[in-house]
Amino acid sequence: MTKAADKKQSDAELLSSVKEEMAKPRETLSVRVEESAQALAKNKRNPVSTDGHGSLVAAKTTILLVDDHKIARRHLRRLLEDHAGWLVCCEAENGKEAVEKFNELLPDLTVMDFQMPEMNGLEAARLIIQHHSDAAILMLSVHTGAQMIAAAKKAGIKGFCPKSEMHCILDAVTVLLAGETFFKILKTPSEKVALNPV
Repeated sequence: MTKAADKKQSDAELLSSVKEEMAKPRETLSVRVEESAQALAKNKRNPVSTDGHGSLVAAKTTILLVDDHKIARRHLRRLLEDHAGWLVCCEAENGKEAVEKFNELLPDLTVMDFQMPEMNGLEAARLIIQHHSDAAILMLSVHTGAQMIAAAKKAGIKGFCPKSEMHCILDAVTVLLAGETFFKILKTPSEKVALNPV
């Protein structure tokens, strides 16, 4: 197979996986996620602005979306923007571009894939956090071992979700926006464990 055919097949498999995940019924939100949502509502991280007619309007939470797969970005954008208060303000397709876009836009949250060309997500996160220690970054990865979680925590990343579990992203974003951390790993394909340090 050619490189283009491999990428096309990979994109088709990813799209199929995303559609399958999105078709699954959402599990009831945990008490922790509900509490985080309430805390976020009280916190009002985003400033209030006017709509041009003098009426007060709460600004949307801005999200930088980083993934080298265009189809994955499209589905993640749709998933995130289905939430009324969230706006994907920009997309990037590699770590280097993510660092540049973050510094330019200073989004409220960054959702970033780990494995990307030019610069991986972990290295990009380190560079962002080096200059913006309060940056809320949610790392997505197909690599879900304890070593990956440890490396993410050491870099200062605030959250981690397996890329195969699209439904956990909404919960993780809610928790991170409330100023908390969210780490979820899969021990085995049949045993899922959520690690949420305080």
